[in-house]
Amino acid sequence: MAWYRNLAREAVPQRLIIGPWYHCEWDQSDLVDAVSEYLRWYDYWLKGVQNGLMDGPRIRYFVNGAPVGREWRAADRWPLPNQTLKTYFLAGTANNDRGHRGALGQERPGGSHPVDHYTVDYSVTTVDLAARFFWGIPNLSDPGLKPIEMAAIDGKPITYTSAPLTQDAEVTGFPVVTLWVSSTAHDQDFFVYLEEVDESGNSTLMTEGMIRASNRATRDAPYDNQGLPWHPSMARDQAPLKEGIPVKLDFGLFPISNFIRKGHRIRITVNNFDKGGWDTPQVVPPPTVGIFHDTKHPSSIRLPLIVSGR
Repeated sequence: MAWYRNLAREAVPQRLIIGPWYHCEWDQSDLVDAVSEYLRWYDYWLKGVQNGLMDGPRIRYFVNGAPVGREWRAADRWPLPNQTLKTYFLAGTANNDRGHRGALGQERPGGSHPVDHYTVDYSVTTVDLAARFFWGIPNLSDPGLKPIEMAAIDGKPITYTSAPLTQDAEVTGFPVVTLWVSSTAHDQDFFVYLEEVDESGNSTLMTEGMIRASNRATRDAPYDNQGLPWHPSMARDQAPLKEGIPVKLDFGLFPISNFIRKGHRIRITVNNFDKGGWDTPQVVPPPTVGIFHDTKHPSSIRLPLIVSGR
């Protein structure tokens, strides 16, 4: 998507198709005829065939969970012109040691020093979650994105959940997380999972993102990255954590397009370890992490929302 935006700035003709598949799998999907798309593109540009390739909107994208027949949408630019950036703030009391769960709300937090402390759970893993990552599995007619149940994960890290949505909504784009955190360790990895929770309490993964706290420094990106937090991750930019001192982590999650039905809720789960999934060092004894959500430290997630009917 950054590639698309930067080429668009130079008026380079292009088309963008975003579908529900993982790495190099659109050739296998039955949701699009990849061969026809290839042929139309090269017929137009290499043979001069006037096949209408560049007519109409330049972007097609697939909305996961949308009503049947309405999954494919079209747009002329990215980010989508009808999106509204809506911020949900962390609130309430959450503590994974005591089974408490926090809340997500649109009201900016007040007061001073509300903080949730928890102990890092080194048993958490996502590598066994079905359909989390595919890498060109042969003979699979439509790998696509399958619902990824999060029940096994939600019970261990710390979670914050919104009230039920009052109308249908679509999340399309890059969610951005701001966390004010502390740790008894000098460094700490932070994983954030964005989930949809249905009326029965079943949660499924929409997207995720991660950051190592020592790499939290941000700079202006050397290209058009849509204003997302950009981390140079250079040695000279790294900074350790100091026990009990909150620091700000700004980072984007992987982009998504997901339809959320009225009555469903939004949840973020914060975790610090993914056993066997990522190169995260294990600290002994397990550190205590703090997540702050007060007036001076408003932890939040910003969602690119398209409300039904807009």
